[in-house]
Amino acid sequence: MSLIMKNKYLVGLITVFVSIIVCITVLNLVNSSSKKNYYFDRTFVENNFFKFSKTISKLNYKSDFLFNINSDNLLVEKEFLNNANSTNFYKLYLSDLNFEKKNRKDIDLPMSADIKLCIKNVVFYVQKFKLYNYNLISKNREEIKLKNFKIVSLFPLKGSETKFISFGELLKDGVYYAGFFIIDTKSSTVNSLKILEETKESKVISSSLQYSGSFSSNTDNGFLVYCCNKYSKIYFFSAQTGVYKKVLTTKEDVPLPQILQNNKGDSFYARGTTRNTNMGMFLKDGNVFVFSARSPLDNRILVDIYSSDSFKYEKSIKFFYKNFDSKSIEMIVLNGNKIIIGFSTDYAVFNFL
Repeated sequence: MSLIMKNKYLVGLITVFVSIIVCITVLNLVNSSSKKNYYFDRTFVENNFFKFSKTISKLNYKSDFLFNINSDNLLVEKEFLNNANSTNFYKLYLSDLNFEKKNRKDIDLPMSADIKLCIKNVVFYVQKFKLYNYNLISKNREEIKLKNFKIVSLFPLKGSETKFISFGELLKDGVYYAGFFIIDTKSSTVNSLKILEETKESKVISSSLQYSGSFSSNTDNGFLVYCCNKYSKIYFFSAQTGVYKKVLTTKEDVPLPQILQNNKGDSFYARGTTRNTNMGMFLKDGNVFVFSARSPLDNRILVDIYSSDSFKYEKSIKFFYKNFDSKSIEMIVLNGNKIIIGFSTDYAVFNFL
């Protein structure tokens, strides 16, 4: 074999060997990323903040699951009854936060309607990213016109019947802006608060999945919050004006989930890289209590505590309730000196110490 042939053979062999090493390295990196749990070393202390008070049955006690609807001053559950002629029929179960005044309402909505909020006698629902309201008394419904705006969720500003903070996507000057906005249902205006992404084409479905979460007023110092449940961010806004204030990045630091799309155009979470993060929170007495799902504990509720001033992680507590963990939490409501946690089976009420 000539020297030239030997050199070509050697170069080819080295190339194949290097390619194999590169492939193995890439696969290991991918597997390492997909298997990462995003846990962190916690400092556990005794739970001297609140204690269990009582268990209260679901409003719809016949259901095996808790299908709650967001509200600022009520507990609301829905029960699907049946459908006919492109209409879904539901029964709503409503209660005050003390479980004393209870009511039931029958409603009918389009089959593609997604109920987002219930306030007093009005239900707000989204259909194809358009906003509608439904009056529980008159049974009348109407579309709330919001030009060039695709809405995902909303929550009322304190003291206003027409202004809401919302998550959605606004088209302006050929650019799609995804993030948080103030909408006024009376004037049909949309004003930006906190823009998270700018794109040349609509990504509202992808954004709604990546920033999946919920609004609440679970604070004692005038904030509204949006708690992401698949991303380690909690956004804080003024409860009166909606003005964006700050963001808390929880210590497990889970990144935005990857969103894939099939050949039919359906969007979905990438397997192996999507993690539940924070299932709810409340702010009281200078502490931010975050119910974290990023823990190997299977039968304990885990709460990470941060300073409300610096957002610095300080400590964690864990407690037992019917073998549930934080991933089992459906909703959390702060009610004065009590915290109400909704699970699939019932509500657990805790008193602050």
